Amino acid sequence: MALSNSTILDAAVQSIRTRTLSGEIFFRSVNLDSLLTLGFSPLDGTQTGKVGGRYNPPNSPPTTYLAGCQTLAAMETEQLAMISGHSPATSRPRLICGVLVDNAEVVDLTSIMVLSHFAIQKDDLLMPTLRWQQLNDKAIHILPQLLGAAIRDRPDIDGILYPPYITVPFAQHYPPGFENNLVLFMHPNKPSSPRRSKVILTIIDPGNLLSP
Repeated sequence: MALSNSTILDAAVQSIRTRTLSGEIFFRSVNLDSLLTLGFSPLDGTQTGKVGGRYNPPNSPPTTYLAGCQTLAAMETEQLAMISGHSPATSRPRLICGVLVDNAEVVDLTSIMVLSHFAIQKDDLLMPTLRWQQLNDKAIHILPQLLGAAIRDRPDIDGILYPPYITVPFAQHYPPGFENNLVLFMHPNKPSSPRRSKVILTIIDPGNLLSP
């Protein structure tokens, strides 16, 4: 299937079956200064929606990305810092917080059956981060962005579970959760809230570090 054909892609999205996420924990790495000084929410998807992400083109509605485990959240943050030219010595302090996800309907792109439905393979989703960001800067939409935009257009879907692009040695020692990330479609007027009110996101904050 040619996913660049919007008619074919839209038809595939309309017929895909979703997976329900309830009681599952994901993680987000956030700038501690922004949280404590500016009062930003750890779930705010405004900036990612504006600049673009792996599954959303630039100038999208608010979009929030979560990692499947703390290790993955930290590694992806470090990878992005390196691409941006920041060294560990100059990086701002960050906090990795857990997010409990309930009642979310997602398209599971880690499933072989779902990939087959779209006539794609896992490798089609794993363009190196630096490469897709370079294309993003040139307003060239990569396949996951086209797929993400089409899925977002279906109003009963809350997000996408997808395989991360990260390369580390000793793959057999990956911790649980390393095989997936989650992108959530947030409310256009409330960028820290899911676009559907039935979806519940609970920030795990036992030390009350994020309390106002």
